[in-house]
Amino acid sequence: MFFKKKEKDNLIPSKKQGCLKNLIIGIIILVILGVAGVFAVRNALGMYGVSFTRLKDYAEWLSEPVAEADLTNNAIRDSDAVSLKNKAIQAGFAIYNAEGNVNLNLTSYSLNDTLVLQDYELGALINESAKGEDNPVYKLLELSIVENTDGRFTITTVVKFNLSGVKGQLDKFADKIPDSIYITSIGQLSKVGSRFQTSDNEIFINKLSNDKNKELVDLITKIQDDGDDDIKSVKDINNYMVAEILTKINQKTEGANATLGNHTFSLIKG
Repeated sequence: MFFKKKEKDNLIPSKKQGCLKNLIIGIIILVILGVAGVFAVRNALGMYGVSFTRLKDYAEWLSEPVAEADLTNNAIRDSDAVSLKNKAIQAGFAIYNAEGNVNLNLTSYSLNDTLVLQDYELGALINESAKGEDNPVYKLLELSIVENTDGRFTITTVVKFNLSGVKGQLDKFADKIPDSIYITSIGQLSKVGSRFQTSDNEIFINKLSNDKNKELVDLITKIQDDGDDDIKSVKDINNYMVAEILTKINQKTEGANATLGNHTFSLIKG
């Protein structure tokens, strides 16, 4: 599909956060095409049974104001990054560089003692790991890990995606694009071998009604499925936002085993 690849290259040139940036391509395309009036894409849009008028509806839906406080129950706070760092120092968890920033690109992480993080502190870790990027594309507003009665874990994330980098390249159309888009994702988190993974994921965009949300998610998923990106479905957000990072920490931390608990993530020193 020609317009998908073209928009991806033009709108998001940086590959620093490839997977997470690719994740919002489908959403951005819907917004951009809905306001720009690009008639050349009409035939391509027909492949998905979407009228140009309907795309304009999508743009209006995504531009509706959203109150962040209405999206979270236990928001990640700045103080959570402080408690994270204190716990990491006490446990000898070496994930900070010389500048005091979280660096998950190290070859390995040393750990002197067992480390237990609350889920919101884990969320702070994920946010801190993105601070080295220029204009980070996302911020995790909430991360919740709840143990179910069947022993499985439900993971809930609320992510704010920053569209300022896109708006800066749209000139006269920039005022039609929202500054941010919010995605809430709920799924099941589990550990298989040394890897963490999520399943049964559902996502909710902004504060859209169920009908509007389903229509948008279905279309975005079709666009993603036709591409060659690492993320085959927009519903994979929790895998790339959380599970991949947990896997990296588990596999790179020397002499430790990562486990889940009710609202906790632990590195058990063995």
